[in-house]
Amino acid sequence: MAYLRAVIITDPNDPTRHAEFDNLFQIPITIDVEHHEIHEGDSFLAEHIESGTGFSLCFKVPAGTKRDHILLSWAAESKAEVSIFEGREWDASTGSLVTIRNRERNNGGASQLQEDQSTGSFIANSSVILNPGNIGLGGNAVGIEIKHFEVWSDKRATEHAMGHNEWVLENDEVYVFTFLSNDGAKGGQITLDFYEHTDE
Repeated sequence: MAYLRAVIITDPNDPTRHAEFDNLFQIPITIDVEHHEIHEGDSFLAEHIESGTGFSLCFKVPAGTKRDHILLSWAAESKAEVSIFEGREWDASTGSLVTIRNRERNNGGASQLQEDQSTGSFIANSSVILNPGNIGLGGNAVGIEIKHFEVWSDKRATEHAMGHNEWVLENDEVYVFTFLSNDGAKGGQITLDFYEHTDE
């Protein structure tokens, strides 16, 4: 009976490069996709923390073959609602900008997400929009609500850090992420953790 004694995993772009193996178990050392995208300079973070009745983070995904894979995490000081809306428009040239940070701090590139606060037209500017005009919060917002969270108790936080919880956003579409306090002017946080990948 023949047994497979070794496997060599070679980089298809450089045949002199091979995968490293774990010393104890003799299996290839791998990392997950999200970790890989950080090394590629295609992983990003945008977040906002506010004490008040609520806020919105908004942006447009441009047309094309590059897709945004996003994970939402949030925290609430008290009872609150968190929602994701697709297809909701807002007034251009309103609100303020929240910076998108690249997780690769040495030579990472810029995100493709677009804002229309600075020029009135959608442009990629390493930013999302905070609280643009003519947009509702929570259940009052217009658009398709594709996800809704209820915070039933005080000081609740959650993080959807697993890849199977990500949303692959539609190209050429606008998105709104909202936090709404149900207990007065209590604080909250939304973190948008995402990477961008071009279809092969």
